[in-house]
Amino acid sequence: MENTKFSALQQLAASPSKGRAINEAEKKSWFQALAHAWGVNLDRQAGRVVELSEQISVDGQDQPSQIAQLTAESQKFSFMSQSQQTSTNSVAQGLQTIARRQ
Repeated sequence: MENTKFSALQQLAASPSKGRAINEAEKKSWFQALAHAWGVNLDRQAGRVVELSEQISVDGQDQPSQIAQLTAESQKFSFMSQSQQTSTNSVAQGLQTIARRQ
């Protein structure tokens, strides 16, 4: 599987002053890039949960190993979703604090 976990953030980290044009990702704020990176990864994980749930419903065989895998992937999605919300809120609060001080 391709490792694009935080590719939007990596693109922003690249300096546009190295003789190349600024791309669309770099025109966005790093906060937008953070949200985009979370969204991409949450979409991917949700797809994995759907894929596993469809395997169980298609086969009609509720194998404990399949159910355990689906449960684990669902819990991973839940953890990622909560982490996304926490990190986004924390960054947003930090930006609000900085904006008030200026």
